[in-house]
Order: sequence, then structure tokens, then C-alpha cells
Amino acid sequence: MRRTIRDEGFTLIELLVVVVIIGILVAIAVPVYQRYSRNAWEKSVVSDIRGAITAVEQFRADHNAYPNTASLQPDDFFLEQYPSGPATTTKVTLSDSVMLTIWVNWPAGTSYRICARNAAGGYRRFLYDSVEGGSIRVRTVTNASVCAYTP
Repeated sequence: MRRTIRDEGFTLIELLVVVVIIGILVAIAVPVYQRYSRNAWEKSVVSDIRGAITAVEQFRADHNAYPNTASLQPDDFFLEQYPSGPATTTKVTLSDSVMLTIWVNWPAGTSYRICARNAAGGYRRFLYDSVEGGSIRVRTVTNASVCAYTP
């Protein structure tokens, strides 16, 4: 009488094949996730710049002048009166990790630039120039000198 022996479990080759397949899937998924995260960070920066443009233009409508230059802001802030004065109720609201700067063309005070980046999203800076108007441009720089007006 022959007795049948049932093999139970997986062979080493089968386990290795499964590990390789999982590794390939992870290698594909990680860059895709990073790209989606970066795009989300960039969209939050562009959204905050549009909000800042609205706040600056509202400030100009209320005070007939642009606000003081606002240095690098890591959090929500109020715009100040031009050329110097107390803070107003015109608020610029920022998303998490967004750093934003408003430069007013001094001493004329006839135009402004808004430069922003997401601290979590690398060195890409976004620039809006009120003279050019239109869309927000991307600047890949490591400092804010491209955003500031040169005297």
C-alpha cells in the first residue's frame, strides 16, 4: 500500500518570486506617490499666491496704496499700511509649510511681486509680478533674489 504524502507550504522559489513582484510594485509606486505629493505642494503654493494677490489688491482698494513689503512669512499675517503704519485687518492666509514674501516696488509703490515656496516641497519658487499680470511663473532658484526688486 502506497501512502500519499501531501506537501504543504510554499517552495523557496515561489517565495522569491512573490518578493520580487512586490519589490517591482514598490519601485513603481514610490516615484508616483512622490510626484503626486510634489504636485499637491505646488498647487497649495499657487493657491496661496492667488489669495495673497486678492488681499493686496483689496488693501490697495481700501487704502489707495500698496502695503509695506512683507518679509518671508511662514504663517498667516496681516498687511501693513504704506509707507509705515499699524497692521490692518487685511489678512493673507497661508497653507501649511508655505513661505510667502511680498515685495513692493519702492519708493514708487506702483507695483509688487509675490514670491512663495513650500518648505516641504523643495526649492521651486513661484513668482507673480503685478506689472506682467497673468499667470504665476515657476522659478527654480535657491534664494529669493530673483523675486525682489533691485534698486
